[in-house]
Amino acid sequence: MQAIEKLEAKPELLGRKQVLQEEIAIVKAEQDDEILAAAKQVLTLVQPQQAGMGKFIIHQDHAIIQGQNIGNHQQVTQQFGKILEA
Repeated sequence: MQAIEKLEAKPELLGRKQVLQEEIAIVKAEQDDEILAAAKQVLTLVQPQQAGMGKFIIHQDHAIIQGQNIGNHQQVTQQFGKILEA
């Protein structure tokens, strides 16, 4: 909660945003159903035109993106480890 309060006090400081992002990652908030439901409710209030479509546009400003797929009906194949030669 301290990270949120400090960010609210001075939202222009990128360091405070990074601390909050790190704390969110540590507690794995993106996997918490209650948090996800609350976030969806906030998005519905802020962007009602997208709520009707059942999807939202999320902007990740100043965030590191390690993989990104854009569009509907994506198919992703991932290879881990050594690739076997045919």
